Amino acid sequence: MTEERSPLSVYVHLPFCARKCHYCDFNSRPGSAEQRAQYLDALKMEIAGRAEMLGGCDVRTIFFGGGTPTVYEAGELGGLLESVIEPRPPASAVCRTGFQPVGGSVEVTCEANPETVDLPKLRALREAGFNRISIGAQSFHDDELTILGRGHTVEQTEEAVRAAREAGFENVSLDLIYALPGQTLDRWRETLRRALALRPEHLSAYGLELAEGTPLFARWQRGEIAPVGESEHLAMREVTLNVCEQAGLRRYEISNYAVPGRECAHNVTYWRNEDYLGLGAGAWSYLGGIRSANLREATEYVRAIETGDDLTAYKERLDADDGLAEALMMGLRMVEGLNVAALERTWGESRVREMMTRARPLAEMGLLNLRDGRIRLTNDGESLHGEVCLRLT
Repeated sequence: MTEERSPLSVYVHLPFCARKCHYCDFNSRPGSAEQRAQYLDALKMEIAGRAEMLGGCDVRTIFFGGGTPTVYEAGELGGLLESVIEPRPPASAVCRTGFQPVGGSVEVTCEANPETVDLPKLRALREAGFNRISIGAQSFHDDELTILGRGHTVEQTEEAVRAAREAGFENVSLDLIYALPGQTLDRWRETLRRALALRPEHLSAYGLELAEGTPLFARWQRGEIAPVGESEHLAMREVTLNVCEQAGLRRYEISNYAVPGRECAHNVTYWRNEDYLGLGAGAWSYLGGIRSANLREATEYVRAIETGDDLTAYKERLDADDGLAEALMMGLRMVEGLNVAALERTWGESRVREMMTRARPLAEMGLLNLRDGRIRLTNDGESLHGEVCLRLT
């Protein structure tokens, strides 16, 4: 008999991109056509193996991320999606090569950069089963895109969104980055205005982090650029909230806004600490209280698949203390916060009561809201999310 599982969210990592952006420290890099093809073959083998291992299970969301998935042709991405989802088999059959969708409500996202898509490609992606497109806009000023090392222009972003609409995408998300070197509040407000004029259903807005090892970090060390000050950073965050709400996008997570009902269901899985399966190089999974990660480097990942070696680079079963800490770190990113009674049922009454004892002084400081049986960050608390979570644990 196979173990009964709740529906999974499935993440598929495609690490290749056309160019490495100046701020990026993600698991991504440019790759040749041969490398991309080898990786795709290996990924399909992992999908089949994972499906067999899990005995077939339902999926509720699928997310193709990267890298830039759309450096692949639409037919390649469609074929990969077919390997993830197979038609539901008869009740007596066991899924061996893919996963079954839950009804017709599966959210299927593909990340894309504007310069890697056009109308025919987007039409092919929509026909293949992708119903949500997440476009990496980042800025609506060409000089800022140059600073970030992006490979597209503002005009290409606007054209990509128009093409996505014409292709039939009714769920479009835009990614933006604020607090760029030299960026003013007015320029950020203009980026928001132009982004929202495209009427996306979802918008992600993250403050720039200067990650060690990136070209932007090196420029900062040489004194060529200066990060935006803390007060300006907070002001940009506040402007984002106000402008998005005026446009009908509700903030549901620290950095994410959506038309009600269009929240990113896949990412909500992470924030609610629910089960997910990661496929591909460096992909993380959380299944039945066990957190694990695949080999990070694409070449090592492909070699392990081809030789039948273990893909696992990291694996641990979270104990109750670590599990509660993880639930707090992720769940407090959500505006809805966490249900205290549910935490007690999952992680133990005594452990959660101790946590709530630590929470009360933070609430008196205006960093937490403890009402209606829930624990939530206040606006001030959100800017200190990591520190608050550490104090709670």
